[in-house]
Amino acid sequence: FCLLNPLNPYAATVAAAEFLVKSYGESFKLPYCIIRLCNVYGPRQHIEKVIPTFITNVLQGEKLKIHGDGKQIRHYLYVDDVINAIDIILNKGKPKMIYNIGTSNELNVLDIAKYILEKLHSNQQLDDITSYVKARSFTEKRYCTTTSGLIKSLGWKEQVTFD
Repeated sequence: FCLLNPLNPYAATVAAAEFLVKSYGESFKLPYCIIRLCNVYGPRQHIEKVIPTFITNVLQGEKLKIHGDGKQIRHYLYVDDVINAIDIILNKGKPKMIYNIGTSNELNVLDIAKYILEKLHSNQQLDDITSYVKARSFTEKRYCTTTSGLIKSLGWKEQVTFD
């Protein structure tokens, strides 16, 4: 059991969606499970997300826009690991369960920017190419998903680290 405590409008809509799925499942005797994910990254990710945005900006010589101090911590899970987890849940999971799919890849925005500069062999210094803007009013300092024992018991394990 996990008590939901959404602290911003986006989190509230996600919590509402979970309750809607559960209520339909229970009301109409439909099988369901709920999968909670952390931030997913990988090929064909939406360009407005932090990783593809930073890569594009570095390659185009543009500044990296950092909201707040850049120390907001998030978990990042590679898309292939997510696909594998969902496949395992579909084939081995039990109905009416909640599966948390997390990772050990805990990074802040500045770590991601430094990593991208390093991987793209950029000789630019982070301080020279960052532009700090006001933090979003609803940004949490730390948002991470811990992998539940349920998904581990089905045999899932993260395969790709952020490195």
